[in-house]
Parts: sequence; structure tokens; C-alpha cells
Amino acid sequence: MAEKKEGSGLKKITIEKFTYYLMALIGIAHLIMLRFVPTTPQFKAILFLMYTLACIFLVKRSKFKIVDFAFIAMSIAPMTYMLINYNVIVRRAGSPTTLEWILAFMAVLAVLEATRRTTGNPLVIISLIFLAYGFLGPYMPGLLWHRGFSLSRFTQNMFLTTGGLFSSPMQTASTIIIAFIIMGELMVTCGAGDFFTKGARKVTGRMTAGNAKMSIVAGLLFGMINGSAAANVVTTGQITIPLMKEEGYSSEYAGAIAAASSTGGPLSPPVMGAGAFLLAEFCGITYGEVCMRGLLPAVFYYLSIFICVHFEAKRIGSKKMSQLPEMELGERPDGKKQPSLMIEFYHIVIPLLVLVGLIVAAYPVLHACFISMALMLVLSIVNPWCKFSFQTVLDTLSGGIKSSLGVTAACACSGIIVCVIGTTGLGLSFASFVLREGIPLLLALFLTMCILIILGMGLPGVAAYIVGASVAVSVLKELGVPLVSAHLFIYYFSCLAVLTPPVALTAYAAAGISGGDPVKTGYKSVLLAMAGFIAPYVFVMDPALILQGDLLSCIVRIALTGIGVAGIGLGITGYFKNRMAPITRIILICGGLSAVYPTVVADILGIALVAAGIAINVIMEKPKQLEAV
Repeated sequence: MAEKKEGSGLKKITIEKFTYYLMALIGIAHLIMLRFVPTTPQFKAILFLMYTLACIFLVKRSKFKIVDFAFIAMSIAPMTYMLINYNVIVRRAGSPTTLEWILAFMAVLAVLEATRRTTGNPLVIISLIFLAYGFLGPYMPGLLWHRGFSLSRFTQNMFLTTGGLFSSPMQTASTIIIAFIIMGELMVTCGAGDFFTKGARKVTGRMTAGNAKMSIVAGLLFGMINGSAAANVVTTGQITIPLMKEEGYSSEYAGAIAAASSTGGPLSPPVMGAGAFLLAEFCGITYGEVCMRGLLPAVFYYLSIFICVHFEAKRIGSKKMSQLPEMELGERPDGKKQPSLMIEFYHIVIPLLVLVGLIVAAYPVLHACFISMALMLVLSIVNPWCKFSFQTVLDTLSGGIKSSLGVTAACACSGIIVCVIGTTGLGLSFASFVLREGIPLLLALFLTMCILIILGMGLPGVAAYIVGASVAVSVLKELGVPLVSAHLFIYYFSCLAVLTPPVALTAYAAAGISGGDPVKTGYKSVLLAMAGFIAPYVFVMDPALILQGDLLSCIVRIALTGIGVAGIGLGITGYFKNRMAPITRIILICGGLSAVYPTVVADILGIALVAAGIAINVIMEKPKQLEAV
């Protein structure tokens, strides 16, 4: 029996090593193809989906190995057929063959199972519901009726064209997204974690509540790259949450800070996780323009957290970070004096500056990514402070492909939903219903937000955004919302859903580290991130917040939004110069909400209420009078 266990362990190690080297080989092969092999986006999507699915069934193996090999075969066979017959299929007109029907169902089944293994059941269940709707359309009542899928129509739209599995989300995942994921993995293996944490500490070290503010900055920097709020919390929270508790924050508040700051990373330029690339593709604009439009809402999101954290520290009498023990990160080469941060990590800083500069200069995003990666690779080799080896390259390539598995599966599975919505006309039917019933814009926005939060509780942010955009963009456009504003609105709430109770995935991850109550952590994190829930309504009603419009309008809207965010933050915290009475907090919150509402009367009223609330706190509310508040 002992020998049998040892043999199975050896087999397990062999499979893991094989998968590791296979993913590294796939990583370098795909990068070479992206840079040097001119092919169509659909061809790249087919190839990338094929070996992504195969890797998923190797990495996420079940107990019954025969099932895994069956799914690997179901992943490879349809894609191989498409690759071999690609030119014929693209030029061909007419009905699909019986073999293509079979291959289409095999591909869909493989994608659904791969999605279940990487992201869980919710997206699979929703996809199956939409598939059932596609075939049962003639039996649906009223608004939901459509003529239904035939086998030929299903195969043609789902498998043989760019309307289903190989639609725009999958094409973006197989090009720009995978390149940036590998670049992010290279940054991590070359020490970006130490750089971000040390840099955040250096920026906030002398401030009040420095550890909490370090958590905010670190969450922002990590979140832009990895795009996963929960993973971001686990990575940065291990360091920052215990330090915040030492400063005097409660377990729930420390966890809420980590959760809220980590969730905002995918909303923040210049990287914005994977969503920015999809948003650029859907809106037909450049990646640089997406970053420009998303800049100010992200600034106000983090400004709100900073205000709440700062005045909460004042309220509880928190110590400064500089009074706490120094935290050493990383190792110094023997016999050498520790250099400055910029010198130690110039192999990270310079490529990032080059990347941003090229994007601002409207250079093709994919080429900018390759140039930055090549520069980072060279600088990492020559920098004596970076421990770089051939193993680092393998870890980067293999880790990049492994990190992309969930995103790729979600994009492919979302393509199923997009195909059904587009083929059946469900999105247009929903839009016509909203217009016919005369639903006002604010109510339509609120209903859209609720749908996106419900979707985002069970789906990855990217998948929730793709599904939400397929249904809601046409509605918002018909109601007069600009295209970019509509997509940003949907993207924001798709990302913020992981912060929202009762699921609150990031809050649960943070509470696991802090030891606090997950539900209380979730509600506190929503309050900290309140600007993120308000900003989308503002830039839908007044696009000046996303820098669309004349200069004066943009300046006025920025100033009023800043006043509103400050008023809301102070009202939530309940402290400015002194502790606030409940009525003062209500005045400030109402004033803040009024200031961000884009009408002249509301703006004037908001400024007056915020000023009145601050004046009441400074002049009338003395510490002794409100000691028990």
C-alpha cells in the first residue's frame, strides 16, 4: 500500500511539472505569434481557447481522470477542425454539416465545464438558462418570444462565426489581456510586490493613519495589475491589516479599508485590470481614451476612502505610522548598502513609465506592452538588486497562462450569452419595453445597477460586465446616455458587486485576515467606497466628470464633486474638528449628495449644506458636549 501511495504521488508531481512546462511553452509561443505572426483575431482566439481549455482540465483535475482526458479531447478536436478548415469556413456560405453540429456542442460543453472549474457554478447556470431560452423561444410569452434556434443557426452563430465563443471578448482575451497578464506576472516575479509596498509606505509613512493609507495605495497599485479584488485583499491584507489594527482601527474597519481599496484597483487607470481593453473594444475608442475617461471617477473613489480613513483616525486618536516599528521588506545583496527605492526597482519603474508614455502617445497598446516587457526583461537582468534567472522567465510564462485561465474561460462562456442575446434580439426587446413604459432615466439606472450587482455577486467582474453590456447598453443609449458613459456605468457596478453584501467576497476575504465579523466588514467597506456608487450616476447625467465637454464645465463639475465627496465622507465618519451629532452628519451627507447632482439649484444647496455642517461642527459642537456620541 505504501508503494502505491508513493507511485501516485510521483505521478501527481509528474503531471504538475508537465503542466508547468506546457504553460510556459504556450506562453512564449503565444507571445511570439502575437508579435510576429500576422493572423486574424478570430484565428488567435480559436488557438488560444484550445490550449487554455486543455490547461484548465490539466490544472483543475477531477478525481475521475478519464473525464479530464475526455474534456481535453473535446477541447482540442473542435478547435483543431476550425484551425485546419479556417479559410474554407470563413469563405463558405450555406448550412453547417452534421460534423460541425457535433463539434459545436462539444466546444460549448467543454467551455461550460472549464468555466465551472475555474469560476464556479453561477456563470454556467446563467449560460444554460440563456441556451435554453435560445431553443425555447417560440414557446415564450410576450416580450420574450422569438423564433428560436435551429441546429444550423446555433452552430453557425455560436461556433463558425465571431458571434459566439470567438466573439469580441474572447478575441480581446487572446491578444491584449493575455499580454498584460504576462507582463503583470513578470512584474510580480521581478519584485513589484516589494516595490509597491515599500513605495506606499514611503509615501504615507509620516502621515496620520499611515498604515491605513499605505493599505489604500498598495491596494490601488496591486489591483490595477491583477484585476482580482479578492486576490488583492489576500496579497496586501496579510501585511496591512495587522498594522492597521495596531494603529487602533477595529478588526471590521481595518478589513473594510483593505476590501474597499482593493476593489477600486480595476477601476483605476492606467491599467484597470482586463476590463479597460474590453471597454475600448466595445466603445470603439483607444485604450488611452478609456484611461482618460476613467481617471477622475477613480480619483474621487480613493479620495473618499482617504477622507474617511483620515478622520476616523482623528476620531479614535490613532498613532502615526512613524511611531510604529519599521517593516523591512525584501533582502539586500551581501556587502552592499541598501539603495534608494528608485534605484533598487528601476527595472520596474522605467518600463511602467515607458508603457504609460507610449499609451498617451497613442501607440498601439499591444506593441507598447511588448516594448515595456522587453525593457523590463533587460533591466531585470542587469540590475544587481533583482534576483533574475532563467527560472524567473519560466515562472513568468507559466504563471501568466495560469492566471489567465479563469478570465479566458469567463470570456468564452460570456460569448455564449452574448450570442443568445444578439441572435434573439433580447437586448432590443428590453430597450423597447423600457421606452414604451416610459421608465425615467434615474429609475432605469437604478434597476441596471441592481441587476449588475446581482450578476456580479456570482460572476467575475469581466463576465458580469460583458453580460450587462449586452443587455443594458442599448437601453441606456435609447434614453440618451452617451456610449462611453453607459459602458463605464456598467463596468463600475460589475466591479463593485464583489464589495456588496450579502455576498461581499472581498469583505469575507479581508475578515478572514482581520478576524472581524464579515457582514459588518462588508457594510463598512460599502460606506468607505460610497463615492464609487455615486460617481457613475454623476457622469451619466453630466459627462463633464469623465472629461467630455468644455473646459469650464469640467472644472465646475470636478470642484462640485470634490465638495460632495468630502461632505459625504465627513458625514459617514462623523468627525471633522469635533465629533458630530447625528443631525450634523445628516446635513453633511444630504449636502454632499446634493452637490454632486448636476443641476444649478442642487449644486448651490449642496455647497450651502456642506458649509453649514462644517461650521456647526467647528463652532457649536465642542468635544465635552458630545463625549458620548
